[in-house]
Amino acid sequence: MGWIPGWDSIASAGWWSGFYFWISISCLIGLGIAEVASHRYGVRKDELVSIEDDAKDKRHDADMARLQHDTAQTVERAALLEKEAAEARLELARLKLPRNLTVEQQDQISQIARQFPGTPFVLTIFNDPEAISLMGQIEDSLVAGGWIEQEWGAGRSIMFTRQDKPSLNLNSLVGLYVQADASKSDEFTAPVVLIANLLKAAGIAALSQVGPMASEMDKNVIFIQVGKKPM
Repeated sequence: MGWIPGWDSIASAGWWSGFYFWISISCLIGLGIAEVASHRYGVRKDELVSIEDDAKDKRHDADMARLQHDTAQTVERAALLEKEAAEARLELARLKLPRNLTVEQQDQISQIARQFPGTPFVLTIFNDPEAISLMGQIEDSLVAGGWIEQEWGAGRSIMFTRQDKPSLNLNSLVGLYVQADASKSDEFTAPVVLIANLLKAAGIAALSQVGPMASEMDKNVIFIQVGKKPM
């Protein structure tokens, strides 16, 4: 085995024996270091896996919380939309219903009228069955309270004539107006406002007006002009 270095020499064989001994020792030390490193890397891998799993769990929890929040908001929006739709349906139904005064509401108007007995008033109407019906209820209530109905002057061409009742002028208004001239504000402001407020409380769009009136309007009476129902 002459091809092996130091094989035929005592000194060389001893040297190579020591060399390979220390090589083996170094390998053992390296093996130990590698084992420790392998163990530490294994532990670190497990830690990273745990960290990643925790992160996934947190992301999942966050996604679920966001989904639940979004779902709750969607349900809330749907409920709000349904409420608005229901309110819109009720409002539409209310708009379709004719304006009307209950017996109790008519009696309340009569009670207010009795506080101002003998007050002269004039009615005008929009030529529509709904407006004519409401006008009749207001008229009967005021007359029952002691007010005196008058016609809006003679000779006007557009009139709504009735048997045994004053003729009425037709109007092209929308809504309902309780009006008096500014010259009679001390006398008429209170009944104008009270009657208009009672009508508004009954759900009828009514406007009280005390101010300068048109020249053709009688300044000594209260005007109640029942126009077309607002839509």
